[in-house]
Amino acid sequence: SDLRMPLVWFYALGAVGASVAALLGALRAIELARGQHPQVGGVAAAADSPLLLVGDSIPDPIFAELFRLQAAVTILGGPASVSANVANGLAIWGPVTRLAGDDRYETSAAISAHSFDPGVAVAYIASGLVFPDALSGAPVAGKQAAPMLLTKDAELPDALSAELARLRPRSV
Repeated sequence: SDLRMPLVWFYALGAVGASVAALLGALRAIELARGQHPQVGGVAAAADSPLLLVGDSIPDPIFAELFRLQAAVTILGGPASVSANVANGLAIWGPVTRLAGDDRYETSAAISAHSFDPGVAVAYIASGLVFPDALSGAPVAGKQAAPMLLTKDAELPDALSAELARLRPRSV
């Protein structure tokens, strides 16, 4: 059956996160991002996937739960956000997809391009320099199955302009 759930945040804190994952049962996909960058939560919510926030490693109980679930893993961010060691550790049970760009702005555009078709109702834009802006907007973006794109304070990055042109949102 189609698993529909609200965004679930798994903080990589050992058995607590693993216990929450066990309650969800079978999953089709899991999104993985750096613990300091949970603004990508809207993508996980739109995909009906949990978002696992990690550091430089995955605690053993979380790893065991991921192994048990056997869900596809998509890493949201480059190697500076989620290390190659974490990605390699996940690859033992299948391919791991990484969505990233040269910086946070390109990464937000790459995640959006992979996750959202043109013609979305709305696209959200938040500062890529002020963490709480994107963090507070991510649940709204997720609930509306809308992308959350990051921008600079004084200019619109080229990657963001190109992604907005591709998305053609009715509202920004």
